[in-house]
Amino acid sequence: MREKAFENRLKRYLAEHQHYYVKFFANRMTRIGVPDILACVGGTFVGIEVKAENGVLSDIQAYNRREIFRSGGFSVVVYPKHYALFCRMIDALGSGNLDEARKVEFEINTTGRSHDFA
Repeated sequence: MREKAFENRLKRYLAEHQHYYVKFFANRMTRIGVPDILACVGGTFVGIEVKAENGVLSDIQAYNRREIFRSGGFSVVVYPKHYALFCRMIDALGSGNLDEARKVEFEINTTGRSHDFA
């Protein structure tokens, strides 16, 4: 699945479940490495980096992910193979089950490419 089509699928899921999100567009005036989608689910910040199957996380994207996690937010790199896990994490956050959401976040991040959770 192409990255843009997959990104639209994730945004559609968020919208259908009435979660706030914004697509972040970087330019020369904005911070680099910010996740593709910034969302608020169940009162929790979620940074979502969308990748096609062959996508690779850059060092600055990995840095921003660590900073989001360190600050208490959720941060995932989502490949098409993670769609069901992504939905499960969003549903857990939406229902206030932070423990389950953290478990799924970890599962998503450790089943991606090895560099993704650096």
